[in-house]
Amino acid sequence: KGLRLSLSGYCGNSFRNTLSKSNSELDASAYKDVKGTGSIGSFDFAYKDYGLIIRGSATYGHLSDAEAITQYNIAMRKGSVSSKQWVASNALAAGVEIGYDFLSLSNNAKVNRHKLYLFGRYDYYDSMFRYDNKPTDMYSWCGRHRAAVGINYFPIKQVGVKAEFPYGI
Repeated sequence: KGLRLSLSGYCGNSFRNTLSKSNSELDASAYKDVKGTGSIGSFDFAYKDYGLIIRGSATYGHLSDAEAITQYNIAMRKGSVSSKQWVASNALAAGVEIGYDFLSLSNNAKVNRHKLYLFGRYDYYDSMFRYDNKPTDMYSWCGRHRAAVGINYFPIKQVGVKAEFPYGI
């Protein structure tokens, strides 16, 4: 009771849709087998009962042929709209939030129609979680830890007011 679990995914090719000989100093035929298949898997959950709410999610993405796509990007001509940068083969995002409705402690029916959650949240995300053949800390700035505390107030079920105070980790 009160638990919801979700799982979703996506898979599709991304590289050949914009490949052209004029975009690179390299021969485009060298990339004929490169598909750049993007695969994304996501899981999330929520538990809500006894005044407690716990929710979280995790998403993981993988790009096949990331090294070949990186080499193509690096060889882009100088006037290209795409910057010469590395492409990650994997990305990751995850977070969890825990909150408690302090108004649920009241025995007053009028007060119980409202909800006032005090919560804490932690998130981690890294758009360059893994990439091939690059210096070790080249994109270390892409990995971020984030934490926050705050309140969610629901004067009625359909309306919520949120105040969140982030702090660095």
